Amino acid sequence: MNSIPQKKFIASVVLTEHIAIGVVQITFKVSEPFPRDPWSYVWVEIPDMKTHDPRGNRRAFSIVNAINSADTITVVARISDSGYKQHLFALKNGDNVIIHGPFGSSYIFDDHTQGLTVMIAGGIGIAAFLPYIRTLTQKKSSHKMVLVYTNKNPQSTPYLHELNDLKT
Repeated sequence: MNSIPQKKFIASVVLTEHIAIGVVQITFKVSEPFPRDPWSYVWVEIPDMKTHDPRGNRRAFSIVNAINSADTITVVARISDSGYKQHLFALKNGDNVIIHGPFGSSYIFDDHTQGLTVMIAGGIGIAAFLPYIRTLTQKKSSHKMVLVYTNKNPQSTPYLHELNDLKT
């Protein structure tokens, strides 16, 4: 396992999408290549946050895009009344944030992992598994995966269509 150093990156919003009822996906373009493993997460800091939030101006998010997207980071979150999320979802294309990371690693799985991988996710928790699923799919890996994924209803289930397309 290679160690990827954590640092701060300036990133700008390039796309904000409502991908399911109550779910927003935000893509940031980072200031320099952002090497990471599947399973990595970042802290997204909003400098000069104008909306008060007692928990502060940064939160942790799983990176949902595949690892071959070295110049972008995509995160997903449920809409809430928190000051942080209100400000995050109000960011416009070109607005800057600070990305801290990457954190975490794929020490459990690598290119030599064999057998069957079983993943269990609920709701927005799918975000932690998406980079792994997407990376293996892009590599056309023969690694076998089973995903058990539950949510309140299909309309509020992020990535449902993509995951259904992967069924075999």
